[in-house]
Formats: sequence, C-alpha cells, structure tokens
Amino acid sequence: MATKCCPTDVKPAINNYEGIGKKVKIEGHFDMYVVGSSASSKIGIIAVTDIFGVTSNAIQFADCLSASLNGCVVCVPDMLIEPWDPTNVPPTKEGKFPPGVEPADGVEPLINWLMNHYNTRRDRSESLAIVKDYLLKEYSCEKFGGIGLCWGSKVVWTSHLKSNPALFHALASCHGSFMEKSDCERVSVPQCFLNSKDEPPQYASEIKPILESNSAKELNVFKDYPTMHHGWMGTRGIGANTDFTDSEIEQKFREGISDLSNFFSKALA
Repeated sequence: MATKCCPTDVKPAINNYEGIGKKVKIEGHFDMYVVGSSASSKIGIIAVTDIFGVTSNAIQFADCLSASLNGCVVCVPDMLIEPWDPTNVPPTKEGKFPPGVEPADGVEPLINWLMNHYNTRRDRSESLAIVKDYLLKEYSCEKFGGIGLCWGSKVVWTSHLKSNPALFHALASCHGSFMEKSDCERVSVPQCFLNSKDEPPQYASEIKPILESNSAKELNVFKDYPTMHHGWMGTRGIGANTDFTDSEIEQKFREGISDLSNFFSKALA
C-alpha cells in the first residue's frame, strides 16, 4: 500500500513567520529549529517535515505544539537539507529545483525526485538518533515523541522500527504519505493518525483496525478531518502572513494541535 505523496492541488503557502525558538547547527550533519525547554517538562518531540523542509509553517507548527504541551522541547531537524522549493509548485521549468533534478514543466520532475532520488529515499534513523542524543544532553529529556508531516511520517515510522533501542515512546502522523499496514503492525508504542480528506481509503480499512486492537489501543488515535486538504497541518496550511488567513484552516489547525497535545500528554505520561 505504498501511496503517493502530496495528493492535492493545493499550493504550498508562503509564510513569513520567524518563530520564538532558535536555530541549532549539528556540526557535520544538519541544522534544526528548536523551541521550548525542559524546565517544566521532560518531554522531547522531534518533528520531521514534509518535502518542503523547515519552512515558516513548520516552525509555527513547532511553536504551537510546544506551547500546548506546557513549553516542552520541540525540534524540527532539516532532514532533507535540499528540499523541494515550495514556490515551485506546480513545477515550472523556470522555477527552482533541487540538485540533480532536470528542470521541466509539470509534476513529473517532482514525482521522480520524490520516488527515486537518494535524498528522499535514504535511511534517516541515524540522523534522528543524533537529534535524540542532542535533546538528551542539552535538555535532559526523558520521554520522546516523533511526528511526521506527509513524507516525514514514513521517515519517523521506518526510523523507529530500524532503531535498537527504539527511538520514540509515541508516534504521530499528520496527513502521512506512503504509510503501510506493515509499518503500524510492528509498532508497539502508541500511535496517532490525523488524516485529511485526501489520504487513501486503505488508511481507514487497514491501519485503523490495527490501532483499535493492538496493545496500545487505549492510547491510540485515528481521526479524520473530512473538510481539510492534505498538508493543512504543514506547508499547505497557513496563509501568506504570520496570521492565519482562512478561518476554517485556522480552526482545524488548532484542533489538530490540541489532538496532538492530548495524545502526547497521555502517551508520554
């Protein structure tokens, strides 16, 4: 059940939100955005973005989630380093392209890059372990949650399953892409799925029953947002200014943050 990524025609939003946290450079690896502290919470959340990287939207997502979880640490690592430029959707030959992508009109370059390029397909488990180690040393976090937005969901689940010991104590997906039944079957920690109207029906028919019946079923969450498009919690969710420009998107974004906050509060208690 390997599903396509970004199943929507909604363009990424361009946002000039700068954030209240800080940017950290892990020498020899990557940059990341970090917000919150361990003063009032020992929880650390690592959020892996969609294919557009650490955009202002991703930073605003982290700030809102941290605030909803009593100021806990939320980290957004730049897993792609050279992401797809959100201004070039749908792709045009004159737009910006990641290295190694031949400029052309239409979605074909984006799909080929997403499905075949080393940068989007490689294992990220070691990179996420480096982030976790940073949060352990710098913030003394004791419990860890992983969140994936779109493409990032597959990264979080597969990295968690490949790691020994396991990376996270709870996993969450916002409009996840490429998620499969086998990913969720092998996960023993609590799982949360927040789905838009654009996610494949197999999520409800194959993944939801797992979450309703496995050992963590009392903590698992599977929730549909039937009026929201794919990406509303990420780069396709926030308008052109620091304030939300669509009242329903704002409402559902806030609702999604509340759902994630409630999930992690219980799962990481």
